[in-house]
Amino acid sequence: MTLQAHRKQVSGQRLTSLPSAFNLREELTDLLQNDETIKKQLAITITSTTTDSEVDLNPYLSKIVDLLEPALLERLNQRFMLLEEQISDMDDRLDEAERYNRSYNVRLMNVPYRKEEDAIQITRNIAHDIGFKLHYNEIETAHRIFPKSDTSSTSALPPVLIARLYSRSRRFQFLSYKQNFRKLPTDHPTRNTILSEDLSRKNAKIFTRARQQISKNDRSKLYTSSGRVLYRKDENQCVYLKSLQDIEQLPTST
Repeated sequence: MTLQAHRKQVSGQRLTSLPSAFNLREELTDLLQNDETIKKQLAITITSTTTDSEVDLNPYLSKIVDLLEPALLERLNQRFMLLEEQISDMDDRLDEAERYNRSYNVRLMNVPYRKEEDAIQITRNIAHDIGFKLHYNEIETAHRIFPKSDTSSTSALPPVLIARLYSRSRRFQFLSYKQNFRKLPTDHPTRNTILSEDLSRKNAKIFTRARQQISKNDRSKLYTSSGRVLYRKDENQCVYLKSLQDIEQLPTST
């Protein structure tokens, strides 16, 4: 089915996608056979070098298509490459803006939830539990992220707590104390709390996919810094995972 025929078929409806079998050569042939304006223009071009008043284009169709097809494909490829570059650049800019916005945040997981809780005070208490003196007025806001209602699955884990500090340097200091959770008594209520950076959606997906690919023994080599995802190959080399494609260079779990 040609694109023109497909448009006729969906007349009156919103065209959301191209037909599954789109053949550029067929479309060019259809154009040259049915578009009277183009046929006349080509005929004028051809008759400019001949004495015939009318020219039958049908014998020339194959040659004309052979001439037009590579030229159009080249232009289309250039346009697609430009669009891909623009989309990639836009995606990077959006991710950079989101990463900067989240650079004031910390993410706290496995924190017991209670209705009508003071999330700022809970964040302050957790900081004090691991030896970091954080004042209430240093936290701009704090809230829970409740999972979307889904009857097909339920999570026993409490909602993630996001806290936003006024100072990025204080947020960085707070994160530097995250290893102290291991020093708490095994029966301490915040012993199992996980403190981490609040990654952008793009980098959170990269981190999750990378963690799934590598073995459990190598997961300690995967970490984040300034909102970016990195993998420590050895003592002297770290890999910056900028995209999902970069995960392919990581060792896979066996």
